[in-house]
Amino acid sequence: MCFTNSNKNIDPKSSREVVELQNQLAFNNTDWQIQVDQLTTTVEKMQQNNELLNDTLAREMNYIITTLLSEMTGAVEREISEKYKKQSQHTKGSKIKKAKFN
Repeated sequence: MCFTNSNKNIDPKSSREVVELQNQLAFNNTDWQIQVDQLTTTVEKMQQNNELLNDTLAREMNYIITTLLSEMTGAVEREISEKYKKQSQHTKGSKIKKAKFN
């Protein structure tokens, strides 16, 4: 038995039922092909959207990390500055006390 993609009758004297089934099969094949094409288009769009979302997520993560590092660096710099000021004041105070006692 030979199967073809054509809806032409192999047997020129085929029954009406066979012709109807062949026509239905041709219709179903066309319908399925249309649906496969639509799904393929949908999948391609979803893949493009996914790539855009991944790019956006990467940029947002980079921004967040940069902001956090900047804030942490600023906090460390302020803390070091405060400690330096305290040590500086303590050193000045002890020099003044030594000068008074001498």
